[in-house]
Amino acid sequence: MKYKFYIIAVLVFLSGTIIAQDVLTLTPWDGTAGTELFAQILADSTADGGIKPNRVYELTAGQVYGAGQTFYVEDGNTLRLRSSGDEHAIIYLIPTGTGSNPQNPPGYFVRTRGGDLEMTGIALSGYLEPVDENFYNIQGGQLRSDSEGSSFIIDNCIFSNCSGQVLRTNASTKKVQFTNCIMTNLGTLQTSNFGAGKGIDLRDVSCDELILVNNTFTNYQDRVVRHYNFGNPLEGTGDIGRVVIDHNTFYSGMGFHGTLSLGNVGGTVQITNNLMVDAFAAGEDSTDATRTAEWANNGEFYQNGNSKMSWIFTAQNDTTKWIVNNNYYAISSAGQGFFDAHTEITEGSPLSDHIKSRLGVYADDAFVKIDDPGFVNAQDLMINLMNFYVDPAGGNKTKETGTWVREEDDMDRRPLSFWMNDFDVSYPTSSPAYTGAEDGYPAGNLNAFPTLKAEWESGEIQEEVLTLTPWDGTAGTELFAQILADSAADGGIKPNRVYELTAGQVYGAGQTFYVEDGNTLRLRSSGDEHAIIYLIPTGTGSNPENPPGYFIRTRGGDLEMTGIALSGYLEPVDENFYNIQGGQLRSDSEGSSFIIDNCIFSNCSGQVLRTNASTKKVQFTNCILTNLGTLQTSNLGAGKGLDLRDVSCGELILVNNTFTNYQDRVVRHYNFGNPLEGTGDIGRVVIDHNTFYSGMGFHGTLSLGNVGETVQITNNLMVDAFSAGEDSTDATRTAEWANNGEFYANGNSKMSWIFTAQNDTTNWIVNNNYYAISDVGQSFFDAHSEISEGSPLSDHIQARLGGAAASAFTKIDDPGFTNVQDLMINIMNFYVDPAGGNKTKETGTWAREEDDMDRRPLSFWMNDFDVSYPTSSPAYTGAEEGFPAGNLNAFPDKLADWITDVRQIPSAGIPDEYTLLQNYPNPFNPSTMITFSLPKTARVNITVYNMLGQAVVTLADGEFNMGTHEVEWNASNVSSGVYFYQMSTGRTTITKKMMLLK
Repeated sequence: MKYKFYIIAVLVFLSGTIIAQDVLTLTPWDGTAGTELFAQILADSTADGGIKPNRVYELTAGQVYGAGQTFYVEDGNTLRLRSSGDEHAIIYLIPTGTGSNPQNPPGYFVRTRGGDLEMTGIALSGYLEPVDENFYNIQGGQLRSDSEGSSFIIDNCIFSNCSGQVLRTNASTKKVQFTNCIMTNLGTLQTSNFGAGKGIDLRDVSCDELILVNNTFTNYQDRVVRHYNFGNPLEGTGDIGRVVIDHNTFYSGMGFHGTLSLGNVGGTVQITNNLMVDAFAAGEDSTDATRTAEWANNGEFYQNGNSKMSWIFTAQNDTTKWIVNNNYYAISSAGQGFFDAHTEITEGSPLSDHIKSRLGVYADDAFVKIDDPGFVNAQDLMINLMNFYVDPAGGNKTKETGTWVREEDDMDRRPLSFWMNDFDVSYPTSSPAYTGAEDGYPAGNLNAFPTLKAEWESGEIQEEVLTLTPWDGTAGTELFAQILADSAADGGIKPNRVYELTAGQVYGAGQTFYVEDGNTLRLRSSGDEHAIIYLIPTGTGSNPENPPGYFIRTRGGDLEMTGIALSGYLEPVDENFYNIQGGQLRSDSEGSSFIIDNCIFSNCSGQVLRTNASTKKVQFTNCILTNLGTLQTSNLGAGKGLDLRDVSCGELILVNNTFTNYQDRVVRHYNFGNPLEGTGDIGRVVIDHNTFYSGMGFHGTLSLGNVGETVQITNNLMVDAFSAGEDSTDATRTAEWANNGEFYANGNSKMSWIFTAQNDTTNWIVNNNYYAISDVGQSFFDAHSEISEGSPLSDHIQARLGGAAASAFTKIDDPGFTNVQDLMINIMNFYVDPAGGNKTKETGTWAREEDDMDRRPLSFWMNDFDVSYPTSSPAYTGAEEGFPAGNLNAFPDKLADWITDVRQIPSAGIPDEYTLLQNYPNPFNPSTMITFSLPKTARVNITVYNMLGQAVVTLADGEFNMGTHEVEWNASNVSSGVYFYQMSTGRTTITKKMMLLK
């Protein structure tokens, strides 16, 4: 079993089984009853006793169709409507010619009775626009579900002119999915009131999935999404099981009762990469009882007792997983003018207090306010309608609409032709939103930027690779001089820029590079061999021999490194050893991620990475971190791998690394100033298949501080990983276990290799780990009777594991690594020997030749270091599924099997689409097979989640050939219950449910 390495933002597009289509081309409307849209469809479907299973009704692109009646989609039927080309086919709701007012169009366009609706390339208006007087007969809605079980899959459509809502679900739905659409002109006071004019009205019923991707919502009086129990707000709504609202643009919306009123939500809510300009233009008004009434389910109140307004809100719960990031919003000058004219009204907060509390430290960056980006061609803000509401003539903040006059008080209502041909929500590249979405893409509807959208849909960033010149000793070939010359010319790092260093060549870094917010610095080797970087003397400062204080520091930007070997001094000139600086990587501002793969970090006196501000993700895979610490320039409490300080970290992922020659800790997450106050949380920890060797562990091995949802420590191998051992008498060392709440009888804090602050909520997964003490390591303990090997886990972690604690770590004989450096026994003896300070951090008598670790050069770690071990060791088959414990890079064949442990089915042929089949058997105990198909080679991640949305295991994570594949999940180590398995292929995600019954 392989656990998930990455959290992948979920973007879902059209799904379903591709079948052989039976296309019927419909005749455009010529004003006769026979060419009315649904008369043609009824004539076809009635003859067959219902809609044919594979029937697609095709409307000629650019032509006009008239719908004068409502069409009902019965259970078991699917109505498919599409344009014949790139141009939209136009549908007007036309007068019915019957009823008390023969000018009224039908009450709805389509209503489902358990059946499904699929629409592509349709532009629909709620009245016959060429005859203007028909405007006064706009009906309430356009789409509606009346019975349970329907799905609405809508792509590349325009919906305009309804007085109520585009879609109203009066019964529970499976999926509501709108992609690449425009919804506009929602509401009219001619036939309704301010509380109408919505995009999607889910009423109070459940919806399995709500997917809104790459849409524009504009000219909406009320909400884009309304999920609310009007009759009993506190009773709430059915759940929306999963919400994805990604890359949408919201513009010129009054937002009478909010923007996204999501009601009760379930497993996951993702709100990402959206752009909102005047999206809640009516603003926050705590005095307005008429408007605040429909925030009654959010459980938040003003001092006057009114419910508290926000743009986005839900009923409260503590289980939903919230993913809210890379969103931008702006208030136009017209919008600000409205607020200035009405001092009781302000722009308000995009998120409710509850959602912000669930996001924690990430709430402040979930939405970023920017200047109005300036859309290329958009309608005017609906300021007239907003003024009508607040003005006494309009009702003085009531829903009374009797004095409304279309010519004076309506929104800037444009015809379908404008929305089809002229409306343009692209904006200048100078706006922060332009590179502000994930992967440096523009925020908002990407249809405004067709080239970038095509790239985004392909799932492949079109890299712009710049090959850097190896260092020849001149200033012009210094590494960052080259990068600054490139990035300064462009005003920052290009979103798709990759800096490639020639494999096997040497580069010199003589200054620190700063990665600013919104930028990503990508460094990689050109081949399988590492590219070498030395930190070189700067030639400036109080000591011109010192290299830069840090290699890279991030100020909110991100770092990605692959195939780099970095040393903290210019190794070929040995005297430079005495100028090793404190650290190599560092974050200075919140929001950075560090994604590091196949790198070697050697020679720092402090730490490889220090995070001085909260990070989103710290991920090291397939790396070596070594030679951490030197008493030449620091003390025994330095020499760490990852120093997360006391700040939060969304995810800490360490997989297939080797940590060796570390004086202090591999991970240090600790509040030195106030240990009992603790640290920010590490939201999720995965420490899997790592090797820890020859580490003094002065203050432990993994000092994890406060942890959050899940900590997984699995399949690791530790040999002399805490070689300074446990010493209850040592006040100098025990001081930094002060946050674990455990004590010896003498009052000193209790030592263990791995420890955290205590909590009763974290889900602990600790198994298949092995440890050993070498003969040399044991001799050190034998020579110092007060020192022993200690316990791998703190008492608290053992208590949380219960009966599983006994087998979480298994002690074995030294497995005997193939080619490694000597244990750092000299430095350990220096510490405990009176000449070295007698258990203090005093280092004045330290001599490199006598007291240092066995410090090897980069060439050793690149070419000779080998932590493979004999197959006779219990660790060799001791990890999950019989793989070796520790860093699997030591066993290349095993690593290849571990990465691609999925069987291809040769006879299955090449599928037409991405599919994920239902697991078999289901229910199951304890194993089940999962089958998936790919129409082309793709990177695939298949992860199993529990009911709380927590990742349980990753079954596949890698590139797979086109065809059909199957993978087995053996769930013997988890409890009975409902689980979800999800296949992600970059831009396509499919999720299914299964049941384990033991």
